[in-house]
Amino acid sequence: MPTAHCTHPSPPRPTPPRLALPPDFEAFCLLHHPAYERFAAHHHAPDAVARALGDLALHWRSLLTQRDLTAQAWRIFTDRVPHPTTAISRPVYDVLVLRRPLGYTPDQITRITGIDLHTVRWWLSHHPTTAPAAKARPLRRESRCPQDPARSTAPRTA
Repeated sequence: MPTAHCTHPSPPRPTPPRLALPPDFEAFCLLHHPAYERFAAHHHAPDAVARALGDLALHWRSLLTQRDLTAQAWRIFTDRVPHPTTAISRPVYDVLVLRRPLGYTPDQITRITGIDLHTVRWWLSHHPTTAPAAKARPLRRESRCPQDPARSTAPRTA
């Protein structure tokens, strides 16, 4: 005799609560998300944007009290993006990548990173015109001091 299976409807799955994000955070995301996505894609870090924005959302109220929200947010974001070993600092590297190959203007870079416009322009004017590579060449330091005559290999004339 076949046994009848009693089927009980499975309990409805609870829907996760919908978080209400502050309007100023939503505005920040709308403004910065495209640049963050491009920067992360350039570094093959697809999860970096979502992780950074999640952290920003968790700490949003305290970040609003910081001196420069944009710079703090950029640092939180770039902490999640791999940085190749280079002879230049992380902020300079970020500016160079945003300029070349991503093509942002110095004004846009300032709005994205929170770095002062004059600093962005100075860094761009004092670094190579190509995008930083994973292995940057060492910085060449030129001596501003005259050569020590005692070490000179040139013949001395009296």
